[in-house]
Amino acid sequence: MAATILKKDDWQFAEDKNFIPDGIVDEGQWKTVSPKLLFILKEPNDRDDYINWDLREFCARGACFNDKKTNALREVDTTWPLLTRWTHGILHRFPCWKDSEPQPGFFLSHENRAPLLQSIAAINLKKSGGGSSTDPGSLITRVHEQRDLLRGQIEEIHPDLIVCCGTGHELWNVLYAGELPANDLTANGTQFARHPKLNWTAISYYHPQARYPHNFLYTMLIDAVKELRPLAKPE
Repeated sequence: MAATILKKDDWQFAEDKNFIPDGIVDEGQWKTVSPKLLFILKEPNDRDDYINWDLREFCARGACFNDKKTNALREVDTTWPLLTRWTHGILHRFPCWKDSEPQPGFFLSHENRAPLLQSIAAINLKKSGGGSSTDPGSLITRVHEQRDLLRGQIEEIHPDLIVCCGTGHELWNVLYAGELPANDLTANGTQFARHPKLNWTAISYYHPQARYPHNFLYTMLIDAVKELRPLAKPE
């Protein structure tokens, strides 16, 4: 990712909080996978005792923090185990829920998550940390303010498939307003769009921590991607 896109001074924000870079987790792994998969989230769930951290490094470790007191890696909430399971399903021939992990609880371990998360890109619309819930008004204001930078980052990543994790409204109506069809649905009712010039397919989907059963969230997304796979492959 070019330094111009991830330069802190370009991403102005009012809060006196951490700037948390994001993007392609591992360039080498990224080049080997198909489809090239970008997850768009809202904002980092930042913690006061983690300073100057990087979402790419966090994902490369399997989505865990280094505990400053014990120097041990600390596991995280359900967002990343489930997002890793989605990644596995998309990149490994769309297994059904019961076949989507080698053994029960497999993706609860950062060691098992790391190889998969190293193959994706992940960005937050806000680059400064927040809590476990996002203020919608603050988020949409920030996306409007930094629209050109966010578009530039997405276009430099150049994904094949974008999964909007609770961020579909911002992609459709702010970042690419007027450029994406609004009424395209898969057979299971999942909203999607193919950008006519940038050659990526986007899916408007739930955040992994949405209050639905994990098997439902997995199955709905995997069925949608499976249906769209001719569109979600590089030309």
